[in-house]
Amino acid sequence: MSKGLNLLLNAVFWMRLRDNKSGFVLCRREVIADVLEHRFRYRYFQTFIAVAAHARGYSITEVETTFHARVGGASFINNLPIRFIGGVLLEIAKAAIEYRVPGFRRQRRLSASGAGGGRGSWKGAARSC
Repeated sequence: MSKGLNLLLNAVFWMRLRDNKSGFVLCRREVIADVLEHRFRYRYFQTFIAVAAHARGYSITEVETTFHARVGGASFINNLPIRFIGGVLLEIAKAAIEYRVPGFRRQRRLSASGAGGGRGSWKGAARSC
C-alpha cells in the first residue's frame, strides 16, 4: 500500500521521489514553517510535506534511512483499510487543487507557525521500501 501511495503522489504531483510521503524532514525553521502553511484542512498532511515543498520550489534531497521491524505497538491501519484509502484519495484531490492549480496556493489560510521565509534547501529522509 505504501509503494502504491508513493507512485500515486509522484504521478499526480509530477515528482520522482523514492519515498514521497516520508515524514522525516531536515530543514531550516523558516522553510518548514513555509511548507506547513496550507489552504485546506488535512487529516494526513504528513503525506504532503514533500509535495508542498516541491510546489513551493524547494530542492528535495532524499537520504537513505534504515528501518527495522516494529518491536511494539500496532499500525492504525487495519487489514482492509477502505475508509482510510478513501480519505487519502480525497486528500490527494484537495492537495491537487492546492498545489497544482495556478494561483490557488497564494491564497494560503492555515499556518503552523505564521512564519514565512525565502526559498532554500529542504531534505527529506527516505524510508527504505
